[in-house]
Amino acid sequence: MYFKLNTLLLLLAILFETIITSSARRSNLHVQHHGKATWFYPGVGACGVSNTSNDLVVSIPAKIFDKFTPHKNPNENTLCGKQVSIEHEGIVIYAVIADRCSGCSKNNIDLSLSAFALLDDPNKGVISVTWKILN
Repeated sequence: MYFKLNTLLLLLAILFETIITSSARRSNLHVQHHGKATWFYPGVGACGVSNTSNDLVVSIPAKIFDKFTPHKNPNENTLCGKQVSIEHEGIVIYAVIADRCSGCSKNNIDLSLSAFALLDDPNKGVISVTWKILN
């Protein structure tokens, strides 16, 4: 009886932890971020998909990306392919998450050249943005 009770309590604790962790991830997912954007030349990103500078893709901070990477395999990250809205000085664009930005702080992102160019002159290099993961 003692073994069954301990096993049941352990299973309930694991279930409770999973529910709390999952809820915390979902609640942090759609937060609006105020940060900086730079641009990069995409290739095969952490999501395992090959993109070019003509694709509207975004690389999000590793601190956010890694929370959604099961089994330490970034190709299985649940954020890959999700749409992000990005706003700069009243202009809003939408890009798809395709990569992990290890050099970005929590609120900063990297955009493909074409995505950056829709917001501002790429010669600026860095712009202020507000961004949010949508779906």
